[in-house]
Amino acid sequence: MELHGERSGRRTQDIDIAIAIDKWEQFSTIEKEIIQLPNFNKDLKQQQSFLYLKDFQLDIVPYEGIATAEDKIFWPPDQSLAMTVLGFEEAEKDLLRVKIDETLKLTLFL
Repeated sequence: MELHGERSGRRTQDIDIAIAIDKWEQFSTIEKEIIQLPNFNKDLKQQQSFLYLKDFQLDIVPYEGIATAEDKIFWPPDQSLAMTVLGFEEAEKDLLRVKIDETLKLTLFL
């Protein structure tokens, strides 16, 4: 598959969630909170991945303030792993924002 001149290297069978953050410390906080949830573990092979019940994969991909002008993010600590976030900001324009209550607000891409 090719989109915006970028070719996808593989097909996945997981759920992908994008989060807009300005600093990698924010992702670290989210990561710590997720692995505190029952039945969630960190996938040690992929920095963006979490496992639910050791089998179901959830990928959380950060973007926005940490992305380069070329729409790429480079994972800490050594920034040797790069991922494209091309189109994330454009997709954000078509999101539906849902307020569940005062503490839980969701943004959905429909």
